[in-house]
Amino acid sequence: MWLKTGNLHTRDTENICVSTGDNESDIRIKKLSGDSDLPFRKKRKYNEEYIKFGYTWISDENKPKDYFKGIPLLIEKTGCSHHEEKEILEHPVKPKDQLDEKMVKTSFDRVIETNLTYQASRTVYLHCRVCRLGNKTVSWVRKRDFHILSTGKHTFSTDQRFTILHREDQPQDWTMRLFESKISDSGTYECQVNTEPKMSLAVQLNIIVAEAQISKGPILQVKAGYPFNITCLVKDDVGSLYFFWYFNNKTISDDMLISRKIRIYEKLGIHGYSRLFIAKAKPSDVGIYSCHPSYAHPANIILQVVKGEEPTTERHEYTSTAYANAASILLEVLLKIIFFEFTIYII
Repeated sequence: MWLKTGNLHTRDTENICVSTGDNESDIRIKKLSGDSDLPFRKKRKYNEEYIKFGYTWISDENKPKDYFKGIPLLIEKTGCSHHEEKEILEHPVKPKDQLDEKMVKTSFDRVIETNLTYQASRTVYLHCRVCRLGNKTVSWVRKRDFHILSTGKHTFSTDQRFTILHREDQPQDWTMRLFESKISDSGTYECQVNTEPKMSLAVQLNIIVAEAQISKGPILQVKAGYPFNITCLVKDDVGSLYFFWYFNNKTISDDMLISRKIRIYEKLGIHGYSRLFIAKAKPSDVGIYSCHPSYAHPANIILQVVKGEEPTTERHEYTSTAYANAASILLEVLLKIIFFEFTIYII
């Protein structure tokens, strides 16, 4: 299928959804998925994304120009989930005065995550996506005290940490940003639209103080020459983790890994851990080791290297001494027997 805008013809490269109207205006067109079933009842190709055209009708060789006027396909670029778009597109074509209310009403995109957990001090983003907003207004309200944080593009909170984010190229998105989050910020926040009756979408925010854990702390004693490892993990789910190790308040750099013969094994991401390994403990390893995960409080452990012989040497000396003692006893017994027999022979 072709879209006509005067003498302009454009070939389809992706999918679109079409905006229609009754008067001449500048309309945007957005793609959907492949050969979608728009209300033409036949699968056809549609034109490229973001084509502007002056007269809002779509040409079809089997339909008159006015046939498609007033059909509520997708108004501009919705940005909503495919489920929300499909909700409209699956309706059969009806005359304008018989349109189903569900085809044009404002709604929330329910794909948005509504139960959020953040580590304290991180920047929080509360997302709200409204499909087919029209001339309605979006507000953010903190539920516990019914404080209006924003209305439209304006932020009203005296708390400077709150800011409403809205972009012209993403008109469906109304995001509340919160800097330097605190535990006291936990609670329910509502994205509201001034429809009749009022629409609201509740978002639960959980602010936690996650802490790194080192299982062998706070003091680890290792014999000189023996291997040891220190494992750091975060039990709370605070998002993808990265780990940074410090030795006596200095970052363990790549050069230090080589010079001190340190190896680090990691599993990054959610529920990740990091393990520091040294094959042979030595006096220069004594000190404070600190694990600093991203989005979590650090954990420390004090390493003490106690005096002792090398494990292999110790085992070797133990074996040699045992054999020497056994041989000495056996020799003594043999000498006594020989001496006893010699004494009897003399007598």
